[in-house]
Amino acid sequence: MALPAKKLDESAIFELGLHAQLLKLDRDFNHTRVDLKPFNRPHAKIDCITISRPVGITNAEICFMQLQLNGTVKRPNNRPRTATIHDPSNADLRFLTKHYADAQIDSIEIAIDVHLPNRSNDLYLFRGLKLQLRHCLAPQRHQNFPNTERKFFDLNCGQYIHDAASNSNGAPTTVTYSSAFKGHSLKLYLKTRDQNKPSPTVFVRTELRIESPSWAGLEFVSDLNRFGQNLRKYCSDAFFIGKGFNLDDIAGTKWKKYGSAWDIKGQKNLQVRPDPVANKKFGDALSELGRAIIKATGR
Repeated sequence: MALPAKKLDESAIFELGLHAQLLKLDRDFNHTRVDLKPFNRPHAKIDCITISRPVGITNAEICFMQLQLNGTVKRPNNRPRTATIHDPSNADLRFLTKHYADAQIDSIEIAIDVHLPNRSNDLYLFRGLKLQLRHCLAPQRHQNFPNTERKFFDLNCGQYIHDAASNSNGAPTTVTYSSAFKGHSLKLYLKTRDQNKPSPTVFVRTELRIESPSWAGLEFVSDLNRFGQNLRKYCSDAFFIGKGFNLDDIAGTKWKKYGSAWDIKGQKNLQVRPDPVANKKFGDALSELGRAIIKATGR
C-alpha cells in the first residue's frame, strides 16, 4: 500500500487510520516480538547537534556554517548563543572539530532508522514494526532513564498524555519515553516528514535525545572522538529490545498483554529478557555510527 502524497502533511492523522486498518485486517498480528526480517538493516545517524559558546555564536558564523556544512544550520529561537546542525555529515563533524573544538555541546540526538528495501513501501509493515517496538522497547534498562514515563501524542487534545501499559492496542501516534531528571528521552514514530517537508520515503525512527551530553562524556565538540568510541556502550541500553520476562508463565501472560511497560516502574524480581537478534542489529548500527564519528573527528 503506497502512502498518499496528499496525506503527508497530516502524518499523525494518517497513522491513526492506518493503525485502525491494521488491527481490523490482521487480528492475528503478533505485536509481542520485534520482527526485522522484512527490512533493511537498521541505520544509525546523528539527527542533530546543538553547540554553544559563552560569548555566543554570531550571525556571521551562522551564515558561514550554512555555506560550509552539508547539514541544515539553524539558530534556536529561544537560545541566541547557540547553533543547531540538523543531519550533520561526516565532513560536517570534521569541520566542527577543526573550527569549533572548544564549543560546548548542549544536546545531541542519535536516531536509528529502519527502512524497507528499495521500491517497497508496505505501510502495514511499518505500522506493525512500530507496534512491536512500542511493546518491546525497554529504555528503562539505561542507567540515565530513572522513573521512565511513556506517553503518546493524543490527537484529540493536541498534547502528549500518559500511555498506560493496559493500552494493549498500542498508541497510534508518536510515542515518547522520558526521564526528565537526567535529560534523556526516546521517541518512536513513523517518519513521513523531514524538517517540515514531505520525506521521500517512509520509515520507522527510534530517536534518543540527550539534553545533558556530559553524562555521556560529551561536553565539548573536541569530545566527539571519544564519544564515538563509547557510543554503542553508552546508548545501546536506551534502545534495548525485549522479548519477555524472566519469570514464570504468569509473567509470560503479563508480557503478552502489557509488554515492557509492565516493568517500567521496576516490578519486584522482574527483568526484561533481551531479544538477541534485534538488539544485535540495533547495536551494530550504533557501532557503525561510532566508527564513522571516530574517522571523521580523528586527528
